[in-house]
Amino acid sequence: MSDNIRRIDGGLDIYTNGSRVSLSSGSSPLSPVQALFHIVNDDAVTCGLRTTSYWSGSTGAPYKNNDNSLWEVFNTVTSDSVNQSWAGSFANAYHNIPAGVTDGGLRTGIIGWAVSVAVNDYVHAGTLQQQIGCYGVAGFQGAGSATTAVISNATAVRGFIYNESEGATITNARAGEFISNASIGIVQNNIAVFADARNGTATNYSFFGSSGKIYNSDQILAGGVATQSSSLVCARHAGNAYEFGHPDSNGYASNIGATWSLGAPFLAFCAEADPSGNTFATRGKPGTVISTDLAGALVFSRLPDANASGQSLTESARFDAGGHLILAETPCLPTKTPASSTAVGIPGEVCWDADYLYVCIVANTWKRVALSSW
Repeated sequence: MSDNIRRIDGGLDIYTNGSRVSLSSGSSPLSPVQALFHIVNDDAVTCGLRTTSYWSGSTGAPYKNNDNSLWEVFNTVTSDSVNQSWAGSFANAYHNIPAGVTDGGLRTGIIGWAVSVAVNDYVHAGTLQQQIGCYGVAGFQGAGSATTAVISNATAVRGFIYNESEGATITNARAGEFISNASIGIVQNNIAVFADARNGTATNYSFFGSSGKIYNSDQILAGGVATQSSSLVCARHAGNAYEFGHPDSNGYASNIGATWSLGAPFLAFCAEADPSGNTFATRGKPGTVISTDLAGALVFSRLPDANASGQSLTESARFDAGGHLILAETPCLPTKTPASSTAVGIPGEVCWDADYLYVCIVANTWKRVALSSW
């Protein structure tokens, strides 16, 4: 063993009264930085600090994030500040993977918990801002095989907004930020952004954009149900799938969906499907519904009660499967008096006035019958 290399078995504790501990592997002088431990490295092909850990144990619950930790930071914050800290920052992990070999282990570019752990009498009472749980890059860097290289189940950023402090407030949190660039090989089953925004009280979003356009050139799926068509936007759901309408909350909301029990598709104006059965609800306005009976008929219905749930549709008219128009109520024909028997008219057009009923029998040719009391 070289004279300038010493092996130390066990732990090494260095105590200092405030003087800096310095290590230098280069020719640059040690500049007077305010750090207790200072490393200077001039060689561009080596790292300033390398840590190798063979730790395979498990710490006591619930602090399992400490397993295999190479770097941890404990801070005592005594006043408002903009200090930055890193729980772990490991730039690269290199792997030699020959063709045909599959390694199912976990590779993480950077893993770090930005939580404050309740140890050493640390308290959770103040505010921590701009916490980033994990930030990393996943994939291949540099040339590889275009025929055998595979990236499968990659997650560039997976962040959980974590809280065990009962009654604490989580606000303005971001679960993940990710940019994905795919080139050659196979890219499959990957997550661009993974967010789990559960157990909240109000205004929690898995995705939120304060401005700008939402753009996606591939199919957009809402509801987790596979599509049956090649539509760009799919929302299949028992009940209301799409909502639209005026921002006025007094009954203007309209919905597209399928009834909960029957599954009949509908377009509801100023109405919505109830969360059970095949009934509908209104919220301040009467409703109108266009639906199908799943047998080929197109049904036009109304919801006369302006503010009630559990309403069955009152049918107004329908086109049956054969295309025939069937009216549920007595038709009201328009009042009109043709100027003459050769006035402009469409074959089959019917109108009336106080004395006659008029029928257009061929284009621009009318006949009439007198009306009388009985």
